[in-house]
Order: sequence, then C-alpha cells, then structure tokens
Amino acid sequence: MSQQVIDDARKHGIAALRHMERSWGASLGREVYDAAQDSLKRPMELLRLFSNGGEKADKAEKYLRWTTPIVGVPIEQYYAEGIVKKVWVNWLM
Repeated sequence: MSQQVIDDARKHGIAALRHMERSWGASLGREVYDAAQDSLKRPMELLRLFSNGGEKADKAEKYLRWTTPIVGVPIEQYYAEGIVKKVWVNWLM
C-alpha cells in the first residue's frame, strides 16, 4: 500500500511530497491499509486469502490456481520476472 501511495504521488506530480515521499508514503500507506481493514472486512479477507495462497504456491514453486465458483472457469495466476530492454527503432517511410 505504501509503494502505491508513493507511485501515485509521482504519477500525479505532487511536487510538495517529493522530498519526504518515503516516510510520507509509508505512513499514509499504513493508514489506508488500517482503514480498509476496518471498513472493508470481506474484501480484506479475500486479499488475505489470495496472499496466503500465493505465498504457499510460491513456496511449492507452483502457480496460484482456482476455479470460479459459479461458471467453473479455471484460473491460473502467475507473475513472470524478466529483463526489460529498450530498443529504439528509427523507422522512415
């Protein structure tokens, strides 16, 4: 949550926060998370369920998989890490 606050402050160009973005982002991120736990009980339970499932799948070196309850669609969630390489192409027509 803290990193998201920091990223959003940068994205929206909030210049007044640049010199204190780490401490401010960490503090506000904790506040937002705590408020969400108090007011969004069911969604936060779901977040914990997915976090715990993801950690277990990661330890077992597997992907997080489940089937949707109503229509039975299989879902497989994984995150791939890679190397980003920028390539500049000069294309003239």
